[in-house]
Amino acid sequence: MELCKRENYKKYLHIWEGQCNADYEDSVILPEWVQASIDSHKKLGFKASGVKSLGFDPADAGKDAKAVMMRHGCVVTLGEQWTDGDLPEAIDKAFAIAYENRCTDFVYDSIGIGAGVKVKVAHSAGNTKLDVQGFCASEVPDNPKEKYEEDVSHEDLFLNKRAQGWWLLRDRFEKTYRAVEKGEFINPDELISLSSDIKDLKVLRSELVRVQRKRANNTKIQIESKQDMKKRGVSSPNMADALVYCFSNKPPKTGWNKPLVVKTSRRV
Repeated sequence: MELCKRENYKKYLHIWEGQCNADYEDSVILPEWVQASIDSHKKLGFKASGVKSLGFDPADAGKDAKAVMMRHGCVVTLGEQWTDGDLPEAIDKAFAIAYENRCTDFVYDSIGIGAGVKVKVAHSAGNTKLDVQGFCASEVPDNPKEKYEEDVSHEDLFLNKRAQGWWLLRDRFEKTYRAVEKGEFINPDELISLSSDIKDLKVLRSELVRVQRKRANNTKIQIESKQDMKKRGVSSPNMADALVYCFSNKPPKTGWNKPLVVKTSRRV
């Protein structure tokens, strides 16, 4: 088992973890990247610091699970999903988790929820200092004119905000793999560490590698939607989407996609 895990991680997942023998060619995030990220803060010797952001996927359609993910800087410290209770109860639970863990930011999936739910979210936020933000996957990318790389802007590279969020998360996982497995020095603020204490870590790992890039007649990067996944018989990636949300809190006005060491600002 250990030999298989070292030499062919995808085969290991199929034989020893019971995952389908999937074709990962179009996967946004590769399984070996996820494996390298588990407790990477311990492997690389850095500590959690900075913003505490919670991502919430209400998933109010059918039997889809509700899910929350929380990060402290680049260290993901909490994650869980549940299917019991209605949407208002789920909102209360998500805010309770945010308050208990002294979160600074709360980002939720705003697509497909009614005005009444938004009122419930606003009421739950109350007069606290928690910064509550909606994430609309179909919107244009954040900071569209800023450069992702030297020669391309975010609006020219990503079809929408969902594609941007998933791709920037992908970058974190890839860089973490290079730092852990290849020994490259990369600013910890650009990495991601999944704590081994996350309650539903196995579910999260499985969801992260199932999401694929959507190939369409468009030169921009596009990520398949939850509806696309259901059409190919794959369940909704609620925890993985919540992870995207918790890394999509409002960034500093300048230099948000560049390595940043925070000294006086609370945001990373």
